[in-house]
Amino acid sequence: MNVVARYFAENFRRWVHSAMPRLHGRHQIRLGAVTHHGLIEEAVVKFVRYSDLGPQKGITYTRVHLRRLIKAGRFPIPRQLSAGRIGFVEEEIDEWIASRPPVLGVAA
Repeated sequence: MNVVARYFAENFRRWVHSAMPRLHGRHQIRLGAVTHHGLIEEAVVKFVRYSDLGPQKGITYTRVHLRRLIKAGRFPIPRQLSAGRIGFVEEEIDEWIASRPPVLGVAA
C-alpha cells in the first residue's frame, strides 16, 4: 500500500462522518485531501455490498456469521454509505482474502 493510499485508509472514517464526500459511480467514493505541500490528491475507494460478496469475491458467509466475525475482529468492518446501505471497502476485503490460509488439496 503506497503512502497516499495508507493516508486515505487511516483517515477514511473521519472524512465520511465529518463531510459529505462526492459520490461517483454506484459503489465508489472519491475523496480529496490537501497535502502539506498544498497539492490536492484524490483516491477512489470502492465498496462491495453484502449481496456482491459471494458473486464477486467468493465469500458465501451468512449475514449472521459475518456479524460474528466482525464483532470478533476477524473480518473487515462495513462502512455506512447511506441511511439504509452498508458496504465493505474492497481493498480491505481483498487483503482479508489474501490473508486466509490456502485450502488443502486445491491447486493455486
